[in-house]
Amino acid sequence: MIPETLQTELIKRFEKVFKGVFFKGQNGEKIPVKVYEQHLPIPKRNENPHDEFAEEDNSLSFYPAIVVQLFEGVQEGWDTPQVITVNVIVGVYDDSEDRSGYKDVRAILRKLAMDLTKNRQMKKQYSLPAPPRWKVHDEDTHPFYFGAMLLEFEEAIQIL
Repeated sequence: MIPETLQTELIKRFEKVFKGVFFKGQNGEKIPVKVYEQHLPIPKRNENPHDEFAEEDNSLSFYPAIVVQLFEGVQEGWDTPQVITVNVIVGVYDDSEDRSGYKDVRAILRKLAMDLTKNRQMKKQYSLPAPPRWKVHDEDTHPFYFGAMLLEFEEAIQIL
């Protein structure tokens, strides 16, 4: 399995994990989590001719989001397995005054970690030998809240 296939399989897996799970969206309604490959989409400019600033108004619709980024591949020796590092970034939008968006970030990270704990294999080609590391972003970015999880998958050694 090439690293891009690992990324694709993680995206499919995370979409299944969050099927039917909803978090707060831009207008306070509950919306599903979206899973993206490598980056968030590029925001589209507002086409309203009466908006003199033509603000980019659709970027809020990207949240809640999970971004699955291929980060790094390291192989210490020719006869050792490659370790593929995947960075999973979580972002939510929460404009409430209690500033509790970090709780949704943490809930998403926890749900991901629980799923990975149940099955640490990806298509029998990659395994997760160590538990994921996670962090909640501590800077004030209200009304956006972010966190990340670092996954280090070990590739099965190919016997030629």
